[in-house]
Amino acid sequence: MKAIAHALNTKIYADPRKKELFIAQDDPDLHSLLTDDPLEAQVHVGWLQSIQREAMLEYLAKYKAPRCEGGFTKMIGLRPTGALNYLLSDGITA
Repeated sequence: MKAIAHALNTKIYADPRKKELFIAQDDPDLHSLLTDDPLEAQVHVGWLQSIQREAMLEYLAKYKAPRCEGGFTKMIGLRPTGALNYLLSDGITA
């Protein structure tokens, strides 16, 4: 995400809980990219479970242009694959 933010020359927005995780890391470069203003950032970091069509449409609606000055018109969601395995409550590994 830092590489994407640097390539786009923008800040990174994350909700307060996610931001706490980033602040806990010893990474001054990451800290300098973080913002509390979602409209200041072109990179928004959400939770894995929120990378679903309906959730993303709702999120976009909150910050959609022209509803918000400087708002967004499009978004993409990137879901990491292959690096993480976890056990679902029904015992299936995803």
